[in-house]
Amino acid sequence: MRTPRGLPGRLPERLPERLRSLALVAVVAGLLLAVSVPPAHANVLAKLVAEQAADVATDLVVDALTGLVDSMLPVRYARPVAGAVLRAFEPPAHDYGPGHRGVDLAADVGAPVRAAARGTVRHAGAVVGVVWVSIDHPDGVTTSYGPLTALQVARGDDVARGDLLGVVAAGGHGDPLRDRGLHFGARRGDGYIDPLTLSGLREPRATLVGDGSWQGSAHVVNAYAPWAGGRLAGVLTTPSPVATAPGYAVPPNPNHLVLIAGLSSASQQRIVDATHLGIDPTSVTHLSYAGRDGAVDVAAGLGGPRRDQLPYGPEHTWEGVEAASAHLEAQLRAIAVREPGRAVDLMGHSMGGVVIAHYLLTRHDPYDRTLPPIAHVVTVASPLRGSDPARLGTAILEDLVSGSVVRGVWGAAEG
Repeated sequence: MRTPRGLPGRLPERLPERLRSLALVAVVAGLLLAVSVPPAHANVLAKLVAEQAADVATDLVVDALTGLVDSMLPVRYARPVAGAVLRAFEPPAHDYGPGHRGVDLAADVGAPVRAAARGTVRHAGAVVGVVWVSIDHPDGVTTSYGPLTALQVARGDDVARGDLLGVVAAGGHGDPLRDRGLHFGARRGDGYIDPLTLSGLREPRATLVGDGSWQGSAHVVNAYAPWAGGRLAGVLTTPSPVATAPGYAVPPNPNHLVLIAGLSSASQQRIVDATHLGIDPTSVTHLSYAGRDGAVDVAAGLGGPRRDQLPYGPEHTWEGVEAASAHLEAQLRAIAVREPGRAVDLMGHSMGGVVIAHYLLTRHDPYDRTLPPIAHVVTVASPLRGSDPARLGTAILEDLVSGSVVRGVWGAAEG
């Protein structure tokens, strides 16, 4: 369904056009007033110009407010078709590597295909003989759908979740033996992600810790001793006292410990000296934000914490939580091959804790025997609920007064 006015959140695309309109009205009016309008009619024309300018300015303000609200409202996804998964997501090892950059969903030729969530159509047309539609969503995700025919949308159209995009076309979209039905893809930035991990699309499964893959109920552990420190807006912090004792003489458990440092860290930094916990260095891995060196084949019980880790610098940590989560998954699979059946403890500091949470919530599968079991998770100073500035929008929406005002403005703008 095409909307006569755009959904919120598209102000940058409309703003230049409206500013040009406002400027054009002002210039034309000025020329008319200066050259050809009798003095008796100048006031009337000036009033008309002012009214037109006020209308344009009002639209700009409404667009700005609705765009702000839309950027704060969560995006909820639904499947574009109801069919089962025919072929799952297979992430490539690198940008040009083999893989399956999406999922294939069962759908007959002619079946209607609907938008997975609200957004703006980025592309609607043929690519190498196959018709595709891609949609940019307010959360930064772009979804793609194909092969399609009988398109109902065009580039620049704003769509809501469930709007009809077209129908499944005949002919497939790749290998005729494997690529069938509707191909549904998703990417964030330049990186492809499994679309079935998007909010609203995760397939629930029964586990001992809840529906889904992994979820916990407590994000903190009890301190060993009281700490009188604190923080002010996450900036001024009181450091923990320096340990004066070597710690444990024997390890607390037989697990392999994976340590993940925080944002702007580098290879030689560590978040804890595992020997103080009685853990031998051969049972520790310091995860690299640059990934692991697949050419290094280390036997169990050999090598130090960085045995198969590529060197990394602060710039690698800025590649994002999703990239680091993928590195963690690859490392865990390597540990499972090297040490079958051995459980793993995960410890992360700052962003490292967020990386662990992202992995557990989006990538870990307790039924996957190629992954090691996760025994314990410890996060230290990790913003698991989001940083203070990032939570500002949620706080505004949840507030009784400001939330009512903002939602009212957004509702009026939509109406």
